[in-house]
Amino acid sequence: MSHNTNDFPKYYQNSGVEFEEDEFGLFTDKTTGETTPVRRFTWRNTNNVSVQVITYGATITSIKIPSKNGYLNPLNPYFGATVGRVANRVGYARIKIEDITYNVSANLGKHQLHGGFKGFDKVNWNHYVSDTKVVLSYLSKDMEEGYPGDVLVNITFELTSTNEFLVDFKATSSKPTFVNLTNHSYFNLAGHNKGAEEMYKHIISINADYTTEVPDKEGLIDDLAIGFNNVEGYTSPKCSYFGATIGRVANRIAGARETIEGITYQLTANDGPNQLHGGFVGFDKVIWESYVNETQVILSYHSADLEEGHPGDVLANVTFELSEDNEILIDFKATTTKPTCKILPVDGTVFDFRVPKVLGDVINNVPKADGYDHNFCIIRGSQQGLAFQAKVDHPDSGRTLEVYSNQPGVQFYTGNALPEDNSILGKDGFIKKHGALCLEPQIYPDAIHHDNFPNVILYPGETYHHTLVYKFIINK
Repeated sequence: MSHNTNDFPKYYQNSGVEFEEDEFGLFTDKTTGETTPVRRFTWRNTNNVSVQVITYGATITSIKIPSKNGYLNPLNPYFGATVGRVANRVGYARIKIEDITYNVSANLGKHQLHGGFKGFDKVNWNHYVSDTKVVLSYLSKDMEEGYPGDVLVNITFELTSTNEFLVDFKATSSKPTFVNLTNHSYFNLAGHNKGAEEMYKHIISINADYTTEVPDKEGLIDDLAIGFNNVEGYTSPKCSYFGATIGRVANRIAGARETIEGITYQLTANDGPNQLHGGFVGFDKVIWESYVNETQVILSYHSADLEEGHPGDVLANVTFELSEDNEILIDFKATTTKPTCKILPVDGTVFDFRVPKVLGDVINNVPKADGYDHNFCIIRGSQQGLAFQAKVDHPDSGRTLEVYSNQPGVQFYTGNALPEDNSILGKDGFIKKHGALCLEPQIYPDAIHHDNFPNVILYPGETYHHTLVYKFIINK
């Protein structure tokens, strides 16, 4: 049975699973002004497990399973959206495909997160129902959020009689592009409104030997030089650069080559076979942006990735100030946005979930972070399709969630950025920091920019295929 007509609600039952379709509300697209109904689909099986999905954002809005005592709790807040065209971050909101560079929308400072301002989570998807399967479809047009190619995405949702919720992503493109899709459901196996106290009791297992390094979101900041305390250096006629700020690297680099973490970069050679003071267009030969703060002048320059051959986007700031004692103070600082993105072993760290850990015992020990927001590299056989990724247990309720996927990584996130106040009202309570967790199967973050990461390019004629299974277990 398939249907797309507007007479609601609709009911269907097959193989121990009841299915209902109704209307959830109306959505008005701010770009086109078009208003369309948002459909809601509800599955219930004979084990009293139910799941709800809406067409807006292809979002899982509710997952209910009994506890060991038979009590039903909604596990999922109003999040649960499908994120894309590229899940996770795209560093500096730039991508390069076949030697063509594209600037994608930057909705996270200078970076892009989860597809941009109008990602797949912010559109109302078309729907098609076949028995107890729901297929949601969305056509992402060429250059939407900056990505090349028309991309047609189809997601199939289905609840089985064995408490498995199947989510199957497929995509095709008219041009070479990047695709990395996932579902962003938040889970609290104690129940939607139980908060961090119960979340800390969850026992986490992740099938990963390695995790990818997470760079500082603001970049790694170091002092590059000590400023002068007098002006003699600037006014000397023997100074061929006449007081200029020189960089990215002052002085000579022999052979105009540098090696960083095993990768050799060929730089521009402006001093015979060598590079001197940053190359042909060093920091001394560009116009810097200025900002005045009382008696301080701050000059800023953004050196793009591979400018004069050096890797990484670098933002340099030079602060000039004249003191009452006639001292000219010059302070150099720089941030680099080139992630190191090493693949690091989890052995002996708070990232080793191969042996189950109680979340509350480790969440406050994550280095330089307020919890987990990290990609784990899943252990998979060379010919393996669907692989076990993670397991979450909540002993008091007897509920267990297992996650299976054919993707190489899973992003484990513990709701660090959720507010601590009552600013987000959910279904039956406030959604707060550390009140839920996410397990998001996907290709590694920012894989677009790292040759040692799995491929995210989708070519015409190919089909992107991501299969995701949430399996729920009630332990009596």
